[in-house]
Amino acid sequence: MTSASALTPALFGKILSAKNFTRKPLYLLFGSEPARVTDAATRLKTLLTEELGEDSYSRYVNLGDGAEEQNANGIVAQLNTISMFCKGKVIWVGPMSPPLKADAQVFVDYATDPNVQSTLILAVVTPKDNKKAVTSFEKSDLAKAFMGNNGCGVRFVKPGKAELAKWAKSRFVKRGVSIESEALNMLLDLSDNDLDKLANEIDKLAAYIGYEGSVEKSDVEDTVSDHRQERIWDAINAVRRRNIRAAIDSMNNLLRYNMPHQVILKTLTSEIMRVWVAVDFRAKGLTLDNFAKNLGGSSFMLGGAWSDSARWNEDLVRRALAAIYDCNMDIMKAQVSQEIALTSMVYKIVR
Repeated sequence: MTSASALTPALFGKILSAKNFTRKPLYLLFGSEPARVTDAATRLKTLLTEELGEDSYSRYVNLGDGAEEQNANGIVAQLNTISMFCKGKVIWVGPMSPPLKADAQVFVDYATDPNVQSTLILAVVTPKDNKKAVTSFEKSDLAKAFMGNNGCGVRFVKPGKAELAKWAKSRFVKRGVSIESEALNMLLDLSDNDLDKLANEIDKLAAYIGYEGSVEKSDVEDTVSDHRQERIWDAINAVRRRNIRAAIDSMNNLLRYNMPHQVILKTLTSEIMRVWVAVDFRAKGLTLDNFAKNLGGSSFMLGGAWSDSARWNEDLVRRALAAIYDCNMDIMKAQVSQEIALTSMVYKIVR
């Protein structure tokens, strides 16, 4: 057996579409994108059952002894059992976490001499946004065994925007729905180019539009939540509650998704000013209703700022606004990195 590199999803798609497609006894679909792994496994399973028949197909969601599970030895035993029609089996396991060492070894041993009449599809998902986990699994004995002469490995990682747009269009088509270009660009933007969030929003939009409909920009505006704003408010709320650990973690999350510091600082400034008004109203013995009426909002929407203002006083508010100003100057004038400047700012505000 000789080892080989994992295929890209694009190349694997071409192989599946080829007229002279030749089935292999082993397929390993792995990576940090469960939706893409599942889609590829579904397509492969459909192609294989056209050859071997649905009666020869079994699916297990994991390795184990549960209702929808099977242990590694049991799967190998099934693969080595020929049906009454002299056909092999197609077994799909996953998407699941990388198998434990003992289970992985069972499959490594099977890979050296698999039943060529059967096919095993292993779908393995590594932690999201962890490139090292994908690389580590790709170097494992299990991955190397499946990428040898008897098998095929396909590596799925976070796609670029162009690839993601193509994937989204195909997913809409499967649901009998089309999407306009402007609407698609907005959808990708609001989903942070995150495939899992995008998949959820596509399902939501497809249900909203109905079969043979077309998604327009206004439909996206009406139905898709702005995940960027959700992330900002996670950080803002943590600062407002004066929870330093949650605030720093949320700020680091914003930086991972390339949120511009100007947006963060502008939103935070507005909220600190809102808290300042609440602090002043509390000192005067006024109520939440007075506070909401003054700001022109509802008591429900402003309840968080009012409640958390009890953790603040005028000096803390002044210190927070000074820290925000210093942060902006550090980034704009002193060329301090956003990560250092924003983390320092959070510490100055919340400590």
